[in-house]
Amino acid sequence: MNLDFSDKMPIYFQIADLIRHAILSGDLPEGESIPSVRKMAVDYNINHQTILKATQIIINEGLIEKKRGQGMFVKSGAVEKLQKKETGSFLEKEIPDFIRRAKALNMSQSEIINKIKKQFEE
Repeated sequence: MNLDFSDKMPIYFQIADLIRHAILSGDLPEGESIPSVRKMAVDYNINHQTILKATQIIINEGLIEKKRGQGMFVKSGAVEKLQKKETGSFLEKEIPDFIRRAKALNMSQSEIINKIKKQFEE
């Protein structure tokens, strides 16, 4: 996910999404430290308070934890927690939106299923 400063979503939410995605994709494995607030602030050229706000959201979600004097680490079970949350969102919001759009485009169910099967095989 790229940060879009002109996006309607606040930057700290974008940073939080970036961290969630990195955990879900395995780029930030459970038990591993996440980059420091200072490093992220420099990397993204953002005020460190914005990064702190983003990491606090992720801490409150129970995905990362602070270890005094050591930094922040991805908590055990974070991937499973994120997968459950994202699966629910996918099934309850994204799939119905997708089906509504397909119907509006007059696509057949078999056409959609074949395309999905093909994508999974790639």
